[in-house]
Amino acid sequence: MDWLGERVRRAKERAREAARELTQRLETDAEAVQVLTVHSSKGLQFPITYVPFAWDRFDRTGVVVACHDEQGQRILDVRGQGAAGRQELVAAERLEDAGEELRLLYVALTRA
Repeated sequence: MDWLGERVRRAKERAREAARELTQRLETDAEAVQVLTVHSSKGLQFPITYVPFAWDRFDRTGVVVACHDEQGQRILDVRGQGAAGRQELVAAERLEDAGEELRLLYVALTRA
C-alpha cells in the first residue's frame, strides 16, 4: 500500500508540474500561431495562411434539396428521388454549394 500511495502522490505532482509548464508555454507562445476559421478571419491579414482542406468537398445532397429558383426564392424539395424536376434542383443545389465553397476559398486565400 505504501508503494502504491507513493506512486499516486508522484503522479499527482507530475500532473501539477505539467499543468504549470503548459500554462507558462501558452503565455509565451501566444503570438507564435493563431488558428482561426475562415469566417472569423474575414477582414484580417496574416503573413502566412494554411488552408489544409481547400480541395475537400462534401456532397451533402440528400432527401431534402435546398436551392433558389430563377427569381431568387428559396426552394426546399422533400419529394425524394425520382420526382419530376428533382435532377434540376439537385444540380442547382450543387451549383450554389460550389459557389459558396469558392467564395470561402477566396476569403481563406486572400488572408495572406
